[in-house]
Amino acid sequence: KKIENIPQIVELNEAIRVAKNENNPNKELSLIEELLKIEPDREEMKQRAQVLRTQLAESRFNQAISQAYQAIEQQLVEKARQALSQAEKIYPSRPENKEVKSALAQLESQLRFNQHIVAAEKAQQADNWETAKQELSAALKERPANKDLIDRLNQAKRIVEIDQNIQGLLQNPYRLSNPAVKATADINVIQAESFGAQSPSLAKSAQHLKSTINAVNTPVNVNVISDGKTFVSVRGVGKVGETTGKTIQLKPGTYSFEGKREGYRSKLIEVQIPLNRSDYQVTVIADERI
Repeated sequence: KKIENIPQIVELNEAIRVAKNENNPNKELSLIEELLKIEPDREEMKQRAQVLRTQLAESRFNQAISQAYQAIEQQLVEKARQALSQAEKIYPSRPENKEVKSALAQLESQLRFNQHIVAAEKAQQADNWETAKQELSAALKERPANKDLIDRLNQAKRIVEIDQNIQGLLQNPYRLSNPAVKATADINVIQAESFGAQSPSLAKSAQHLKSTINAVNTPVNVNVISDGKTFVSVRGVGKVGETTGKTIQLKPGTYSFEGKREGYRSKLIEVQIPLNRSDYQVTVIADERI
């Protein structure tokens, strides 16, 4: 059987020699492996095969690392990951893998940073400061020491905070007649005006609050109608007296008008004097006998 294999062995040996001279390690290794199937005891060929496997693995590894760096330079994250994965399959513990991972992590961080900055700028242009705040906050996680970014985020937070304060005050405008609440509202108006160039919507809200403060604190002429026999008073405010018609001044808000008459049940009327009215009328007559 060995004699029968001699022609094939001779042919393979010659092909191996040619492949080596042509510096074609893939072909040479393939031929050696074919030869070892016929003559498994050829130690020199086994050693040469191992050298070639190492050489080819090294070449594939270096190529994968090179492709990873090239992909990183082109900002192709997925392609870089695939090349790194190939390198790790060949030599899992090589330090080059860690270096590529570090470079890839930096690229991903930069891309996330750029994405958040673009989104933040778009939100600012749209006067959407809540979104701008979120995007700037996310960008700051990528660049924690960026002073300009910190300043921009603080500005966004301030605009959002002032706007929330103003909207909260506008939800219950009648509270603005309270001196302490009014003082807080006045401060928010001043603060909002300082950001008017950056946020037109905030400037508009500040103007609305300002006009609401004026409206709430502008007394309305209230014409109290009665029968001249009912004693009318405004709880927490003062007495109107017995009248058929009297005009008093009250700031916009909710009031309790009470009418009392001997022999009749007291009448209590809750009224809300609206904003932006110059006059208002309320009728209070105790007309239900006891």
